[in-house]
Amino acid sequence: MLQTLSREVRECYQRAEVCARRAQTAFDEETRRDFRALEESWLKLAHSYEFAEQILAFTSESKRKREKWWRPRRPQ
Repeated sequence: MLQTLSREVRECYQRAEVCARRAQTAFDEETRRDFRALEESWLKLAHSYEFAEQILAFTSESKRKREKWWRPRRPQ
């Protein structure tokens, strides 16, 4: 299922990509490790944002359905 990425998630993925490119072009192993660690941190943050957005979407839909179902009915 294709989803539209939020601005925050998109930015995290972009920053992770920059770190990955810099790791590939780094001159020493310590710098490569640092950039890989930064890349991993940006990816974890992106996944956290995505998870939070999924939870919010689920709970919003669940609340909408619950309110529709439990709406008081008029006496006949």
